[in-house]
Amino acid sequence: MKTAEEIVAKQLVYPIKVSENKRYFVDQLGDPVFWLGTTQWQIFREHTLNEAKMILENVRKKGFNFVQAMLLGVDGPLHSNVYGEMPWLNDNPAKPNAVYFENVDSVIQFGRENGVVFVVGVYHRVMGDRINERNARP
Repeated sequence: MKTAEEIVAKQLVYPIKVSENKRYFVDQLGDPVFWLGTTQWQIFREHTLNEAKMILENVRKKGFNFVQAMLLGVDGPLHSNVYGEMPWLNDNPAKPNAVYFENVDSVIQFGRENGVVFVVGVYHRVMGDRINERNARP
């Protein structure tokens, strides 16, 4: 049996999934995944890519391997990111802004390369009236 230190130090084989007995997470090899998480709710919106990299390096140095973040930020798509990009074109959730999401992809990729897994919430609960059954894509 592996020690907790060995499990944490091991690079995960993505994507992770729920174990067969549905009691914990495993990687694609079936090895248990130790989840030590922190939150960086605004990392995609309030920080440049370089700032996000520094944050993730610091998170990893402290031993965290999971980061929870909000894709659109805590107060949703009402504000642009630090680059002035809004998540949706014309304030329409059916029209994602590719430039906004390129930054998100870059932050997630850097995290992945450094052993940090993102758990991404699409939007904060206060935005429930903005994304609903009428305007969400199936």
